[in-house]
Amino acid sequence: MVRYVSSKDNLRILMNLLRESSKSIQIEAFHVFKLFAANQNKPPEIVSILVANQSKLLRFFGNFKLDKGRVDYLDARVLIVH
Repeated sequence: MVRYVSSKDNLRILMNLLRESSKSIQIEAFHVFKLFAANQNKPPEIVSILVANQSKLLRFFGNFKLDKGRVDYLDARVLIVH
């Protein structure tokens, strides 16, 4: 799992999956994206991709609709914003 969330190619694929028209795919991609965001030992290339796309990600997740009563959704939003 650590190797997966350390791959910039996997992060790029996942970020593209977040833009899919299928809500189910978006939700599942979001749950995997949380692993990239929460990884305490992010490689520099992952950090640079996240920083370079920070405003786009914040805008996307600001409009992202998920069951807002779910704790994992709220926790993930906090992780991404910080």
